[in-house]
Amino acid sequence: MREHPDDAGVHVSGGNFFGATAIGPGAHAVHNVGGGRGAAEVARLIELIEAYADRLPDPEAARREAGELLAETRRPDADKGRVRAALDSLAERVAPVNTLLELVTALKSLLLGE
Repeated sequence: MREHPDDAGVHVSGGNFFGATAIGPGAHAVHNVGGGRGAAEVARLIELIEAYADRLPDPEAARREAGELLAETRRPDADKGRVRAALDSLAERVAPVNTLLELVTALKSLLLGE
């Protein structure tokens, strides 16, 4: 028998636990990846990729990755794993340009809380 009748029986111990969680009757969890600001900042990144394209080894790949990230951040059910993968890939692609790398790092913090 449970110690507390309202206890849903969930126990989290050790490791990392983050994200929206809902437990119990009628519970509903929502996780907004970056909110509306995230898409605006990704759009800014796309503009800067264009401005620095001549300094990137593969600007087309950076454009494509940033476009996919923008599409994902605009989704109401944005997939955090896809956002993380796109940001990791973008970090490698824009590494030669510190301004772009700093923005990708800031986006990681905004969108993923990292």
